[in-house]
Amino acid sequence: MSSVYSLIQLTLECLYDKNKLLSIQDKKDCIETWYGILILYMVRFSQARIYNISCKSGVNRGGKSNSILFKLLCILMDKENTASYARIHRVITHAPALLAEQQTIALNRRERLFSALALLQNEAVQKRLKSLAPILGIVSKSTIKV
Repeated sequence: MSSVYSLIQLTLECLYDKNKLLSIQDKKDCIETWYGILILYMVRFSQARIYNISCKSGVNRGGKSNSILFKLLCILMDKENTASYARIHRVITHAPALLAEQQTIALNRRERLFSALALLQNEAVQKRLKSLAPILGIVSKSTIKV
């Protein structure tokens, strides 16, 4: 992987399997997913021990980013269907906004999140995404416990 452009191309291929005609919704979902993939790539590239992806309160981008990032990690590591996945996913998604601002994620952010998560539920997409694991530095299924 030599550039961010290559990462965008790989993400498009994983999500849409070389489909050249994407709707506006498809493009938005791709951007949301690519942002999560970019975070994983940057963590590997920078070799950071600590990386903060959240917004100040979790009401805007933070909860959505946490949710998509957790979903991607679970897909890449074959952990998505574990018994505790759904509960932990809800906590990671909603807790920052509830704790910081006593409110949920902003409605427009929730709609974007649910649309992107629906795309990531597709088994063919998940299978193609798993091919990114080595590029993103995810080499072991035991890296995260869910």
